[in-house]
Amino acid sequence: MNKSQLLTSAIFLWFTLMTVSVSVAKAADVLIIESYHADFSWDMEYKKGIAENLTSDYRFSYFQMDTKRLPVGKHLEMADLAWQKYLVLKPDIVVLADDNALKYLGPRFKNTATPVVYLGINNNPRDYEIYYAANITGVLERPLLKRSILYLKKLVTNVDKVLVLSDDTPSSKAAMGMEFENQDVIKLREVLVEVARVSHFSHWQEKVLSAKESDIDFIVVGLYQGIRDENGNHINADRVIEWTSANSDIPVFGFWDFSIGINKAIGGLVIKGYEQGYTAAKIIKRIVAGESVAAIRPEVAKKGSYIFSREEVKKHNLIIPTNMNSAITWVK
Repeated sequence: MNKSQLLTSAIFLWFTLMTVSVSVAKAADVLIIESYHADFSWDMEYKKGIAENLTSDYRFSYFQMDTKRLPVGKHLEMADLAWQKYLVLKPDIVVLADDNALKYLGPRFKNTATPVVYLGINNNPRDYEIYYAANITGVLERPLLKRSILYLKKLVTNVDKVLVLSDDTPSSKAAMGMEFENQDVIKLREVLVEVARVSHFSHWQEKVLSAKESDIDFIVVGLYQGIRDENGNHINADRVIEWTSANSDIPVFGFWDFSIGINKAIGGLVIKGYEQGYTAAKIIKRIVAGESVAAIRPEVAKKGSYIFSREEVKKHNLIIPTNMNSAITWVK
């Protein structure tokens, strides 16, 4: 790179830093680009976390990429449509929610002066070509999967083997891969943990029905919104978790709050979409107040919460130790 090119690059970086540090007044137009779909409970929770922690002066627009239900071949097309909406709306701030939105759109936004806040990111953001992007920061999602398993072990007697079951979407690969070091089987203290990521409902059903025979003591479900039938058609997420709860011969727990409730998973140490939104809202307020995006380091949202279903605990005759009760949020 010659001196002229270096000078041009330096000027562009200075201009970008100055632009994204300028206050956009006391409120802002915010475009939230969702990796998934509007009626997915995770999306509803983080959007609630954002909206409830910003003033009524903020104006929100949304775009759903629907990548849980659409085949991978359609994802780039949805990203293009999201980009077109951004170009039309010209929002003050963009929120990129979950890995697929950041993967497909982060590299485009780093070449703009628009402040961008991501949330729900399981992978390392560097993997999405946004390293050193002066206008992008956000919230990381780090499920405490190992810690959750060790906690749940206290509720089931004589635990030797656990099955972690999830779909095979990029989000699952990122979360499970990072936590379990891309291993299919790991030893967690004295517990053997089998990690299974499956694409098809028939395979999911097979893993659940054979778990007891395979000496699995309990199942922990991860993400399951990307499960499909043999023809590639999306299976409704509620159908997946409700079938799992009804047909498993052993207890079923969860890593995410949306998986827990009547006819769903029993409970667990989970992460909440609301906390992702709440933390993203704090970052948005800092940007609107005039703080440079480049100076705001990515955050990890509040650590997991203990959530259990009263009905499911009763159904499985589980006894919650007295010293754990005070830390649990109970749902029906």
